[in-house]
Order: sequence, then structure tokens, then C-alpha cells
Amino acid sequence: MDEIKAVYANDIYYPFVEYCESQGYRTMTDLARCPFHKIALETDISPALVSRIKTIFLMYCKKHPEALRTAVKPSAASSAAPKKKSCAAPVSVSDILNEVEPFFQKNCDKLIHIAEITKATGKKYKRADILSALQKADWCKMVDETTFFYKAE
Repeated sequence: MDEIKAVYANDIYYPFVEYCESQGYRTMTDLARCPFHKIALETDISPALVSRIKTIFLMYCKKHPEALRTAVKPSAASSAAPKKKSCAAPVSVSDILNEVEPFFQKNCDKLIHIAEITKATGKKYKRADILSALQKADWCKMVDETTFFYKAE
């Protein structure tokens, strides 16, 4: 697996490489558990640079899908517990979109991960319902299966 300092070899990424070393992230697989949204808050790395770093990571994952699969496998085993059936009424797509669109507008200059969207809704909608609704929204564009961005008309 590629090392972080090899992928982010340009000098502008040096603060990020230092951050990764301090957090114990060595390989690109380790970045699957990196909280990109917190990097700018914890370090002197600008939000624009964090966005570039995240984009490079997403592009790397597209070229090397095995990197992300390898990183996700351990947590997949922990989620193998039987799930309870829900008796809740089906959720309206328009309800989800009405609640999520202001969050997207506020973060229109960023890539937004599904985990951030779920957290912004107070976890009252299922991840699958949110993903389905976002695929139908004309203001939402998909980068990959779990990352989105806002596109104003």
C-alpha cells in the first residue's frame, strides 16, 4: 500500500504529512479513518488545502478501490449483528431534501460526506433514505457513492 508521504509529496502538503505522522497514519488505507472535516480545526492547515487533500484521497480511492475495501473490512464484521426491523412509516424524499438542502447551501464550497449529512439531520433518517433522496435532487451532485457537493442552479 502506498505511503501518505509518497502520495502527498508536494511541499504544500507537508503540514498534512506531519499531521498524519502525529496521528499514526502511515499508508493511504489509514486515511479511511481520518476525520478530514476536523483537520482544519485542529491544525494550521487551511480549509482549501483540506479540500484538496480530501479530493486527492478520493481520487486515490477511485484508482485503488482495494485500499478502501481493506480499510472498511474490520468494521464490516462488527456491523454483522442482526438488525431490528423498523416499524416506522416511510420517509418522504421531499422531507429529507428540505432538511438537508440548507446544510448543503451552508457548505457549498466543500465536499460533503454522507456521515456529515446524517449527523446534520440529527440521525433521524436512515443513510439509505438520504442517499436515495440526494440522487433525486437536482442541486446535489455526486462525487462517489458517499461524497456529494452542492451545485446552485
